[in-house]
Amino acid sequence: MGLKSPSSSDFDHGGLGGLADDDHTQYVLHTEVDDTPVNGATTDPISSNWAFDHEAAADPHTGYRLESADHTHQSAGLQAGQLDHGAALTGLTDDDHTQYTLRSILTTLGDIVYAGVAAVWTRLAGNTTATKNFLTQTGTGAASAAPAWGTIEDADIPASIARDAEVTTEIATHAAAADPHTGYRLESADHSHQSTGAQAGQLDHGLALTGLTDDDHTQYLLASGTRALSGNWNTGARVVFINDTANAQQTIGVTINLGATGSEALCMKQGGVAHAITDISETDTFGYLKQYSTDVGGLRIEGLTEQTVGLLMSGYAVTETTTKTTAADANFILQGNLRSGAGPTATTHGADANLVCIKNRGTTRFIFDAEGSAHADVEWVAFQDHDDIELLTNLEKEVEKGKRVVGGPVSSKRRELQDLGLIAPDGLDENQKATRGLVNTTRLSMLQAGAVRQAHDVLDILLDDLLSRRPLTQQEKDKLPAGIKRRKNINGT
Repeated sequence: MGLKSPSSSDFDHGGLGGLADDDHTQYVLHTEVDDTPVNGATTDPISSNWAFDHEAAADPHTGYRLESADHTHQSAGLQAGQLDHGAALTGLTDDDHTQYTLRSILTTLGDIVYAGVAAVWTRLAGNTTATKNFLTQTGTGAASAAPAWGTIEDADIPASIARDAEVTTEIATHAAAADPHTGYRLESADHSHQSTGAQAGQLDHGLALTGLTDDDHTQYLLASGTRALSGNWNTGARVVFINDTANAQQTIGVTINLGATGSEALCMKQGGVAHAITDISETDTFGYLKQYSTDVGGLRIEGLTEQTVGLLMSGYAVTETTTKTTAADANFILQGNLRSGAGPTATTHGADANLVCIKNRGTTRFIFDAEGSAHADVEWVAFQDHDDIELLTNLEKEVEKGKRVVGGPVSSKRRELQDLGLIAPDGLDENQKATRGLVNTTRLSMLQAGAVRQAHDVLDILLDDLLSRRPLTQQEKDKLPAGIKRRKNINGT
């Protein structure tokens, strides 16, 4: 069988049995492929559809580029990508581009080239002279000539172009003229911008001017109100409105609308005033006008002082009247009026209506009503310890016109009247002139009432004495008031 001794480590493969068996599965069986030889292989025929068929295929490697296929290098991929001219190409210094001129024909600074005979590129050396030269060229009328360096001659300049001498003359003439550019405006000539043309046209105030917010016009008042007037302000026959725009009842004057505020409508100040009544107004305010009530109106006229006189209301007249009727006028008038119905007119106040009221701060002390009656809040003083008739007699003598020297010696009777508050002591005015003391009419009325009462008491005593002596006659009874007759139980008949 060709086997060696078992003791030998070598076996002859051909001496093995079962060599025709398919014991090597990693190999291809001849029976698994056709027997058509390809590529010149005659042993172990290889299938045309297996490994040796690869080379016979037209393009077995589709991921590769065929050598027979041209590519442009204009794009990536199939065209093999663009090439770097300097890195991918050789022979760059060869004269392969005959359409270009070789740089080597220009050898010196200033050289230029031109098309010579037969359009061959020809070198023209630069101008090496110290004179400025220009390229000149003169043709035949049909063909050109080679360029050359040369200077410009006067004959080369057209007659329409001025020469130096001509320009110099023109300039001298132009400069000597008063106004050589009649189409232009001289810098020395002012223009008003009041009309077009020579006056340069009117300007738009808002567009042509800058600094419009600057305070350039000191003759005007500032909108902020911070500039004082430098003179009297005459508004003419006009109405000045403050916080309002119209007043049908006014053609000349000032209209002030306080709106919903309770502030002073018109305030008057003086630097020397310092009354310190700052709950009412500022300390240097000596007078102001404002509404009596922010809800219903009314006018308050108030004066303030650091001494005695807070408000003086005075009238000055040229004529006077002595009429004492219900239609009489006077130098100073206080008048009350009442709205008539729903308006718009006014009428007189009704019966017992208060016309004038005098108050001590918030307390009413005197009232004058529509009937002319006076009402006073007074503390009644009785002179029961005095002879009221005698006091009236002494008072009459003290105040009788022309009977006493004002500021003279004070008698005991006058002293008594002064002590009782019936008459004030004489005084001095601002010029140290003697002034007469005034009569206290309120106490005078109390004195008169006391005098009447005292007289009544005396008469009552006399009546009682008379009744104790005899009956009254009928004529005497008729003269007695009914009240006295009831009090004395005197029959009427």
